[in-house]
Amino acid sequence: AAAADAGFAWLEEPLPPERLGDYAALRVRARLPIAGGETIRCQREADAWLAAGAIDVVQPDACLAGGLDDALAV
Repeated sequence: AAAADAGFAWLEEPLPPERLGDYAALRVRARLPIAGGETIRCQREADAWLAAGAIDVVQPDACLAGGLDDALAV
């Protein structure tokens, strides 16, 4: 709530990436979109984050995802 009141647009990577269930719980309660996924390397991993309801904004790291084209595909 404090971040939303301060004018933040989203929360980025607020938790460790292996805690998708906690991301999903936070996303339900947060008044801001949740961004994350810098550890995502492929579409399958992005799908896991989305299926868990963990994030609103997917932000893969281009280097980990295999380059710009692969990151854009994610």
